[in-house]
Amino acid sequence: CNAARCVQTLPVRQLHLVPSCNVDAWNVVILFSVAEEPQDIYWLSQCLYLTAQYHRAAHAIRSRKLDKIYGACRYFAAQCHYAAKEYQQALDILDMQEPINKIIVEKNAKVDNKIKEASIDWGLSPAAIKSSICLLRGKIYDAMDNRPLATNSYREALKLDVCCFEAFDLLTSHHMLTAQEEKELLESLPFNKQCTEEECDLLYFLYKNKLKKYNKPSETVIPESIDGLQDNLDVVVSVAERNYYNCDFKTCYKLTSMVMNKDPYHAVLLPVHIGTLVELNKANGRN
Repeated sequence: CNAARCVQTLPVRQLHLVPSCNVDAWNVVILFSVAEEPQDIYWLSQCLYLTAQYHRAAHAIRSRKLDKIYGACRYFAAQCHYAAKEYQQALDILDMQEPINKIIVEKNAKVDNKIKEASIDWGLSPAAIKSSICLLRGKIYDAMDNRPLATNSYREALKLDVCCFEAFDLLTSHHMLTAQEEKELLESLPFNKQCTEEECDLLYFLYKNKLKKYNKPSETVIPESIDGLQDNLDVVVSVAERNYYNCDFKTCYKLTSMVMNKDPYHAVLLPVHIGTLVELNKANGRN
């Protein structure tokens, strides 16, 4: 029995009792301490991270040098230091050179097989890991006020994995590109190489919807293949934004009010709804 699977099937996880999971995870790791499978340590560090024990989580990985062998562990160790606002240390982990011991490990067939099995068990493809590393590097540069390098990192994350929506969202919401650069980036993404036809339509629509809405905003047209998204709250908010920037405040107010009834804490909605209330002289939110 793999210790990681034991941790994942613990009943307390279904109730989100993370502190209890920490105790059980430690016990499982101790029980299987002879083998000390990398995947077990990885899931243990996840539990520690979820309880804001960032340094313990990073130490669990780095003390065993797993960050020098596994891309997922390297990313997660850096993520822990990023969460602790230790940006330079996080960057150093991401940018470290390939160690000699990794080359030795890769020559060992038995260990190499374990690495492949672990990658499958963790459900992380090499492209997804590389994309996540680029995304995290961009967030670190962003926190260090280095926007040019942050922009390049987000771009790279998207090209490695077009499903990395967070990278595209950060580029657009933080206004890191001009309207023309946003369009060029969207057209350059390798959707066809990484996605099915339906996935291409969906991602292209979602990304296009994020482009600068105040720069000659146009009507939102939902492709037939994904017309079920017309009632999606994020899509409705996007349509409301376009109406707002087109100065159609009445239509915008109608849409934002509908979303407010369903999700009053929608982060993107609130600024648009409040702005519309001001434009319509409804500062108190009443008709």
